Amino acid sequence: MFFRSKLLLPLMLLCLLPAPGYGQGFGVYMEVADVEGSSVGETSARAEAAVAEAGWTLLAAYDAGVDGDDCSFTARVLVVDWPEYTRAVMSQGDHGAFAAPLRISVFEDEMGVHVAAVNPRSINRTIVSEEGMEQEWSRFAAILRRTLAEGVGASPAFGDFGQFRDRGLIGKTMGVMAGGPFLEKIKEIGTVPAGEGGVEAVAQSLFDDLGAAAPGDDWGIRPVFLMNPSPGVVVLGVTGERMEARSFSIVGRGSDKSRSRFACPGLDHAAAYPIEVVLTEDGDQVKVSVVDAMFRMKMFFEDAGKLKFARNMTMPGSIEDEIRALIQAALF
Repeated sequence: MFFRSKLLLPLMLLCLLPAPGYGQGFGVYMEVADVEGSSVGETSARAEAAVAEAGWTLLAAYDAGVDGDDCSFTARVLVVDWPEYTRAVMSQGDHGAFAAPLRISVFEDEMGVHVAAVNPRSINRTIVSEEGMEQEWSRFAAILRRTLAEGVGASPAFGDFGQFRDRGLIGKTMGVMAGGPFLEKIKEIGTVPAGEGGVEAVAQSLFDDLGAAAPGDDWGIRPVFLMNPSPGVVVLGVTGERMEARSFSIVGRGSDKSRSRFACPGLDHAAAYPIEVVLTEDGDQVKVSVVDAMFRMKMFFEDAGKLKFARNMTMPGSIEDEIRALIQAALF
């Protein structure tokens, strides 16, 4: 897919400069590198080594869900804790935990193997702060791209893809669906006593119990990682192969018409997952929260288009119900 980056050479230097941010359009995902003569597994291993060399922590690495009947290509997702980046996203409040896990994807298509990532310049304007941190997000994006591209032995690929937005606030689709300020989309799904071990102990117990239980019936939801981005806050990442495969099938080529001829074009959106469940310690209680599932789908898959969202309106709710049911069964 990133072959189009070769046409964007004049933009390369601009991508390295501090961005004015508000009013500037960025895609939800950023291109990192096109890798020649390698497989998804080999490229992912090199990316993992680059993460370790940079002093970052690899929280998870797993194969993304694909529809095997329709797609012979694969994708792998890496979830990373980059301490400096984590401190920045948490600087505006605990809601930054939803942006703290850095998600990187290695995927293949008819053009070869590619590395991509969720774009801090885009998604952090939605989650962390609408304005005021644009230079930080641009700097982090540049370092992330350079670190990974060098690590996999490829030249950086400069460009964005997915839904392009010129601001963080996501509007409502058709005037009614899934828009509004991010903070209004955080849902509390349960509260439990903190106990002697606090939120860390509660989160570890939840992770262990979910891991020991059967995955969700409909979407195969299961735990993938734990992250402690700041004192009193833990992120539990969950995902499911059926949920991923269905999402990638729905989004298809997204806003990129050049991917229309590909067998499974939606694999470029693999970094949309895992989903974040955030646990926060509040006095002697631990609150468990998620982002409204329809809103989160819109954050990462809005380029699927209005009609596809309308046709699949029940999917986000059923995903949220499965996550809620699994967590409540484990905690209560």
